[in-house]
Amino acid sequence: MEFTPVYSTALPDDDLQVGLGEMVEDGITSAEGIEPGFEGLFDTANMEFVELRSVLADGGDRFGVSSVAFDLQEELLWMGNQGGHMTSYYGLDLQKHTSFQVHPECHEVRQILSIGCGVLCLTGNLLQCNARTGLAIFKYNDEQIMMDMQTMILTQPTNLLMGGMQPKMAELDLTTVRVIREFDSTEPDCAILRLSNRFVCAGSTAGKVSLLDPKTMKKEHVLETHTGQLSDFDVSGNLLITCGFSKRMGTVDRFLKQYDLRMMRMVQLIPVPIDPMLLRFMSTYTTRMAVVSQTGQFSLIEPDSGSTPSFVYQVNTHGALMNFDMSQTCQALAFGDNSGVLHLFGGNNEDLTYNPFSNETEFAAAVEPLPPIDIDDLMTPLSTIPMPHTQEKHLSDWPSHLCRKIYRKAPLIDTDILRSMKVVQFIGYAPNSRVRLRNQVAYRFDRGVKGRQRKRSVPESPLGRGDDPFLLVPKRYRRVEMRYSKLGVDDFDFKHYNKTPFPGLEPHLPNTYCNVILQVINFIEPLSNALKSHLCTREFCIACEVGFLMHMLGTAKPGETCQATNFVRAFKTLPEASGLGLVLSENVDTTKVNYARLIQSLNRFLLQQIHNETVTEGSETALPPEMSHGHFDSTGTSIIKDLFNTNIVSTTKCRCDQEISRNSSSLLFTLVYPDCQIQGLNKPMQIAFGEVLRSSMCLEHTTQAWCESCGKYQPTVQSKIVKCLPDVLAVNCQVETQKDFEFWRIQQEIRAEAKRAKPDEGKPAAPAGLTAADRGPKPCRYGNLCTRKDCRFAHERDRVNDIDDPQEFLGLGHDNIAPWVPPGLCLTLDTERNLCVQELCDDDDSVSADTSTVAYYELMGVVAEIHESKVIGSHLISCVKVGKRYVVVLRTVYFRTQSFSHADRNRTHCIVTFSNSTT
Repeated sequence: MEFTPVYSTALPDDDLQVGLGEMVEDGITSAEGIEPGFEGLFDTANMEFVELRSVLADGGDRFGVSSVAFDLQEELLWMGNQGGHMTSYYGLDLQKHTSFQVHPECHEVRQILSIGCGVLCLTGNLLQCNARTGLAIFKYNDEQIMMDMQTMILTQPTNLLMGGMQPKMAELDLTTVRVIREFDSTEPDCAILRLSNRFVCAGSTAGKVSLLDPKTMKKEHVLETHTGQLSDFDVSGNLLITCGFSKRMGTVDRFLKQYDLRMMRMVQLIPVPIDPMLLRFMSTYTTRMAVVSQTGQFSLIEPDSGSTPSFVYQVNTHGALMNFDMSQTCQALAFGDNSGVLHLFGGNNEDLTYNPFSNETEFAAAVEPLPPIDIDDLMTPLSTIPMPHTQEKHLSDWPSHLCRKIYRKAPLIDTDILRSMKVVQFIGYAPNSRVRLRNQVAYRFDRGVKGRQRKRSVPESPLGRGDDPFLLVPKRYRRVEMRYSKLGVDDFDFKHYNKTPFPGLEPHLPNTYCNVILQVINFIEPLSNALKSHLCTREFCIACEVGFLMHMLGTAKPGETCQATNFVRAFKTLPEASGLGLVLSENVDTTKVNYARLIQSLNRFLLQQIHNETVTEGSETALPPEMSHGHFDSTGTSIIKDLFNTNIVSTTKCRCDQEISRNSSSLLFTLVYPDCQIQGLNKPMQIAFGEVLRSSMCLEHTTQAWCESCGKYQPTVQSKIVKCLPDVLAVNCQVETQKDFEFWRIQQEIRAEAKRAKPDEGKPAAPAGLTAADRGPKPCRYGNLCTRKDCRFAHERDRVNDIDDPQEFLGLGHDNIAPWVPPGLCLTLDTERNLCVQELCDDDDSVSADTSTVAYYELMGVVAEIHESKVIGSHLISCVKVGKRYVVVLRTVYFRTQSFSHADRNRTHCIVTFSNSTT
């Protein structure tokens, strides 16, 4: 419905912020135009609403405000102008939130309707749905239906009824954006649509209100409201109140007409002190309503009480009010005029809101300010300032006749990727070598022929650039380069490097990095015996090959070597191993291989694979039958499951107190390191290994997850509870980042400093001086290659079994060793499933506990990655503490176990295995 515009000059935005006294003084200077008897209604002491804010809307200097609407889900106020532009304002301060153009031809916005996914905007020939952030969701502009639309209303949550200055009305499905049904209007036009309990009320410009059946859209009744045009009407329950014009001299009818929809007749004429043009029922009251005039006056009346309005408010408008809306809480009123100004009125209460329960509004990320650059600064690159997106030419733009486009050549694909690639149809698949980030390609720029032929003037150091020349790896942990003669392996003396009675595994074969894990498995006696007795008919069985290798190691003579050829051949045939990147090619560059990540993945894969190959069906008592969705299949039993399995209960709890628990199983645990450098503390905090292990086993963290009760993504707390303890505790240390490595180094330094600070108790005093006899004979210049039986000099082979302290043998005294990984652990699990981890020393026999479950573990095996230099690369070692029946080398292996935690920045710890002392 269009009103007669009242034009005036728009004032600047600063002039719109006026006080209440100026509003009343400027807006109502006299009682002229007010019905006799209503002059006392302008007493400011009776005011319920005050003006909160008035802003010049977007495009207000050119277009008037044609539609306003409060958002029904968020604290937003929507505005549409006569130029087809929409803007949303947040909160009571009318802070601009989003602004976007709806109609490309600048047709006016006639109505705005808020729905769950966004906001609907209706123009004469276009219906558009936009998200609250401004993105368009869908558009509907059928020329046969959208000819001159004026109004719309939701008949159902997904059905939209539209009508306008045209003979046809249409009902649209918002999910499919298709017309459900189309029917002829009962009147020549439809200007206003309202929904009651029984009818769909359609008002026409002829002054009639048609009551339609919501199911069939057939006309049930027609109310003859005004003799002139209908201005506005509203419905609340069974009451329908209208305002409009009279044919007598074409003036505004000063009486509101109230109809009862149960009797289908007018029941009351309500006089008002202003010219009523717009009206709305206040939903928080029974029959109270707000009546607005085009000149900027509005009043609150109660038709059933029969009393006169308590106060007449004045909007400080400089034109004619075009539209008006009321929030759901009836605490805020919004007005828009033809001068492009948006007015907001609100109650006097402090907790004023638009909706009873509003959702959080999404705001755009704040733009970080750019750092200032001095004009005399010659070092800062100009590329730190992003290039602005403009249509004008920049000063650095060269003309087209002086430029030539040269495309960068694509680099060649790495040969390792081509070698490991599998082609399916015409697409090649290859595992990620983890050399670079995803979608990252390194380009090599050609510097000319002379630059490629010129040799480097400074040769590379054998240690590699960036290595510390004063930091050396102990001899026992260095890489051993075996140089064979013409006869090959048969003529090579492995006893020169292996001084123990245990056979070794040859490391020169491809994929022999698995040897360190196989050595650890060999000394887990229950697992080794079970694999030796395993027999199946599969062609490539990892369990069979590992058992056969264990048998070879058990029957070989001391100092001899064995080859894991069969195991490696069977390992290469597994598609799962290739998919995980565990199979290395023959020509791989070993200096670029991340052995720490590789050996931890192999540890997890071998336990899973051996379990799958040795699992047998039968009755299961350790795990309940419903626990079948864990990390591995728990329907059968195997030696891996008996030794390594841990039952875990994973719990997910939402902020709405909905808790979901599921049972699972785990064969090993991965350490998660906390932050030991806390702000506010002068020095790092000491954290025990047992505390890190306990927090990793009972991991608890917060993440975004879908909640079925809330119906949206919510912050949920995910925690794990250990139900039982394994016989063999396998741990992946997961030291991959520099932050994790610094955590190990800091804890090692704290332990070493604390040990040095303690007084030496029971340590014998050092002698004042040593004589030549005390030092012993001089070492032989030929070493172990000496063939003289009567040689009086000392040889290393003669002193191997006479070592009293293996730590002193390698030059590492007791003062230099303070291991962070303890030699033993005590894990306590009480009746409430609370896990307690206590570290044990070598002299601790037991720990008293009155709980239900106590397990003692001793450090059995360690696998570590040794970084010697950037040129040589890294390699893997394993330190195993064998059983008591290996008395000869017990002290040597004990040293390997203890010295694993020595403070050495060239080592990256990978895997720690604890065995239960009760097995």
